[in-house]
Amino acid sequence: MKDIAIAIVVTLVMAVWTFVLYSPSIGIDDANIVHVYAANVAAGHGYVYNPGGEWVEGSTSAFWTLINVVAFLAPGRPENWLATISLALSVSAVALAMRLARQFAGVIDLPKQTAAYATAAAFTLFPAFFVWSVWSLMDLALWVAMLTWMCLSAVQAVEATALGQRPRPLVAVNLVASSALAPLARPEGAALVAVVLAIVFIHGLVARSRDGAIAAAGAILAAVVAVAGITASRLAMFGDPLPNTVYAKVSTGWSAQIAEGAAYLLSYLADPIHSVPVALVAAVLLVRIVSAGTAPALARDAFGAGLAVLTGFIAVVALVYGAAGGDHFASHRFLQPLTPILAGAIGVAVAALAGSRVRLRPIASVLVVVAVAAIVILPRAVDFAGRTNELGHNFRIAEENRLVGSIMNGLSWKPSVAMIAAGGFAFAYDGTVYDLVGLNWREMAHAVDDLTGTYRNHGGFDKAVFYRAEPDIILPRRGWCTPAHSFDRFEAWVLKGLADDEAFRAKYGVGCYGGLVFHARRDVLARYPEIASP
Repeated sequence: MKDIAIAIVVTLVMAVWTFVLYSPSIGIDDANIVHVYAANVAAGHGYVYNPGGEWVEGSTSAFWTLINVVAFLAPGRPENWLATISLALSVSAVALAMRLARQFAGVIDLPKQTAAYATAAAFTLFPAFFVWSVWSLMDLALWVAMLTWMCLSAVQAVEATALGQRPRPLVAVNLVASSALAPLARPEGAALVAVVLAIVFIHGLVARSRDGAIAAAGAILAAVVAVAGITASRLAMFGDPLPNTVYAKVSTGWSAQIAEGAAYLLSYLADPIHSVPVALVAAVLLVRIVSAGTAPALARDAFGAGLAVLTGFIAVVALVYGAAGGDHFASHRFLQPLTPILAGAIGVAVAALAGSRVRLRPIASVLVVVAVAAIVILPRAVDFAGRTNELGHNFRIAEENRLVGSIMNGLSWKPSVAMIAAGGFAFAYDGTVYDLVGLNWREMAHAVDDLTGTYRNHGGFDKAVFYRAEPDIILPRRGWCTPAHSFDRFEAWVLKGLADDEAFRAKYGVGCYGGLVFHARRDVLARYPEIASP
């Protein structure tokens, strides 16, 4: 219970601090996309982006979307429910990481309490984790908690097997449950689960542990059933085996995409708080492998077996998201699931340095904590506080687009509107919305195979699909109403030079309404004088 209490305190402190820094209110724009689907499901429209429109899975996590639906059905403000759920899941991730540190410390006779408490303290070195996990209102809190749960269960299983023990029934149940739920949380969960369970299964075989192999086999079966079930459901509901977001973001231009992914991983490792724990885990595992000499001997090394699970997990996370090209968000959103593992590694390292015989007097303990805070934690906190715009603009985009959508609702009619950031606007606007990068538009998502050469994760735009749809209005934003209005640099990049097309210039002109400026079809401008520019 002490671990949970400490996890609550650490999470609350970091959540409050990051709230003060970012002033989040409705999550980021991508979270608002999930809100759109949840609101439509809760209202009885079905799994659709536009009421009455096509069924499309523009929210990557089926499990998180379901949680959002519950929040929208509950009384009160759904964003408050989602923030509360995200906070609870973040507490779970911290507590599970502390339990993981205790697990490792226990098998090599290190002070388990020191390892756990140092792990909790280490989370303060990762402030971006709490922005993503608590305040973005994305699926990250669920995803991280679930993967940490799976890693802990896998480590407990292999360490028990290495010690010649049968994995406890609760461990086996946790391994089965976490392995079955991970693919429902995100589609890449299938790959992550496969690697971790393969390590557990192979370890059971090498250690000649029938119970260990059976525990892994049961989890593998549960994961296969879960993947088959969610895939069949997607095919029946949407006609695709994967979420629409995958087709809109993952490119067939593999060489360029992998190069982007490699750069993404290197930028992550450029921060010592990431690279040092990763190197520590890999180096200690290598030492254990060399010391063991043979596979059976290594299989009997509980600490080494647990490290093998974590190393495999780190490797598959890096490979999956590296192959996908990373993403465009600051603070490495895709790699946040590694944070509990890195914090746990730091915690165990601190316990190893302290040693089981170290008994500091209370005043000495306070001085050590103050020194660590002054030398390590405080400089990172100051640096992070000075870079809030890197993540903060994602919250402002959602808020601004909800405002723009509300203004557009004042029109006497409901034109179709095409957007790039298509979450907050679609949530607020009552008319039809077209997602220009295809996250929520099946035809657009499937039109382009090679998504490289444009802004990362925004390469799905296809001119032919756009011209077939001919939305009434394109990219409304607050600004001066002037006939010279054009796309900004980012919009022009994402839309692949659309504004330079003769067909576009012939078809679209500049319109204005309520402090907004945009492009609109010329026939629409002629029909509705209220949006005509001066």
